[in-house]
Amino acid sequence: MVRSRLRVKYLFAMSGFSLLILMIFISYHQVTTHYARRNAEENMAFVISQINSKLEVYFSELDAVVNTIAANTTIQSFLMEDSALRYNGSFGISGLVDSISATSSHSSGVILYDNENSLYRYNLPFSIQSCRSLHSIYKQEVHLTAYGVSQVENQRYFCVSLPIYNFSVSTGVRVGQVLVLSNLAHMQNMLYEFNSFSNMVIHIQFGDSIIASNKDTEMEQRNYEGNYSLQSTPFSNGCSLAVYMDSSDIFPYESIFFFSLIIVLLAFVVLTVLSLMIAGRMIVNPVSRLINNLQNIGNNSLKQRLPPLRNPELNQLTENINLLLDRIEDYSRRSFATQQKLYETELLKREVELKALHRQINAHFLFNTLNTIQALSEEGGQEDVAVIAEGLATLMRYSYLQDEYINVFDELQIVGKYIYIMNVRYKNKFTVVYDVDDELCEYKILKQLLQPLVENSMIHGLEKKQADCLLKIMGKIDPQQGYLTFAIEDNGVGMTAERLAQIQEKLARGVMDFSLSGVALANINQRIRLYHGSSYGLSIWSEENKGCKVTFTFPLLPDE
Repeated sequence: MVRSRLRVKYLFAMSGFSLLILMIFISYHQVTTHYARRNAEENMAFVISQINSKLEVYFSELDAVVNTIAANTTIQSFLMEDSALRYNGSFGISGLVDSISATSSHSSGVILYDNENSLYRYNLPFSIQSCRSLHSIYKQEVHLTAYGVSQVENQRYFCVSLPIYNFSVSTGVRVGQVLVLSNLAHMQNMLYEFNSFSNMVIHIQFGDSIIASNKDTEMEQRNYEGNYSLQSTPFSNGCSLAVYMDSSDIFPYESIFFFSLIIVLLAFVVLTVLSLMIAGRMIVNPVSRLINNLQNIGNNSLKQRLPPLRNPELNQLTENINLLLDRIEDYSRRSFATQQKLYETELLKREVELKALHRQINAHFLFNTLNTIQALSEEGGQEDVAVIAEGLATLMRYSYLQDEYINVFDELQIVGKYIYIMNVRYKNKFTVVYDVDDELCEYKILKQLLQPLVENSMIHGLEKKQADCLLKIMGKIDPQQGYLTFAIEDNGVGMTAERLAQIQEKLARGVMDFSLSGVALANINQRIRLYHGSSYGLSIWSEENKGCKVTFTFPLLPDE
């Protein structure tokens, strides 16, 4: 029976260990993929922001060229002049258009059209027929900027068009149209700068058509849907920027990871079976006999001793156990009664001290809160009295909770209510700064630790100060040492070196103070030590006219 139970326990232990390994692998996979995805999203956001900035400059420069040409009165006069007189050289249109076009490094050329369908090319090697084809595409009457993408003589251009109106009369007269072209190679060059991101596909689209890409521009968008992650930014002129990333590139070793996991689990199963067989022969059988012998002793009397075994190691263990039983019997006979009496006395003492500390803290807390309500009533702040009365009800319910421990987050909420009450009473005199680790909300501490320390800091440190009353509440976790730390720091009046030495001496000796004039730091220190030992407790630093800082350490107790 014992042998079977040992085998079952061993199997359970190995199964639990296998489950632990599986959970570690899965957790590692989840954490790794999470950070990989976040890194990919950050890279995509970076690429989008960089290209977006370049495209905004690109589009704004082209718009500026179009608007400047359309608003230029010399160009308007040129287009309104009789076509026979436009070539007398007095207008200087060619140099003017060239100078305006040169303000944009992305402008490939300009075409001017008049109302008679005459056209004038600047820096463009296009045929007349090609220019007229463009005019038929972008001709419009409404005074709005039009955008498009056109292929002209084996080159693709981004086109910006705007009718030219002369507003020398109130109604305005359409005198022609300007068309600015930009070779799409400019956009393409913007994307080539990001070819180092080899797993990204970057497209600039106009409508549903891809006009520039860092990859094959002939590939359609649907080829990047499904397994790809997409982020895009639209522009007001109909263009949009899209960045794609293959999910398999985000975590490329996922298949290898799962294959390795299967191999490890299979190897562990084989190892478990082999170790069970070996342990059954070398460990389980001898140990089961030893356990049976020990159970017989436990069921009978301490005067019984273990019989010798054939196994040398276990026989040596049996002899040592018999010697230990001899000593236990002798020690039990001489000291059991005395030890029992001392134990009961110590328990009674600790219980009395804990109850006294709890009553003293509760009484002081209620006394100070009622003083606050009385002061506000005398000042006539009826609304504030109502708010504080509600807060007091919450604080009193908290004060008389049966549980000795409270979640750190709930304790901080109680502190917040107390600070609110004090700020109402002192007309928002106190500024409070929190610097608390989020992980602390998973742990619990003794209730009424933080609130009395905050109260001492406000009453004894900040109340006498006229302005700039700053209180800091800091909470940190030290997982290596296995405890948490809270610090309450103020910039109040502080204390003298003599007074600081007195308090530090009380904390070191564990002296308690049951006066109702205030919740002594020594009481809080002693309460922590009574519950969790002398390894934990309070420490204090202060300097006169510079402030005070009280710190306490507490064991890490998960709030389950």
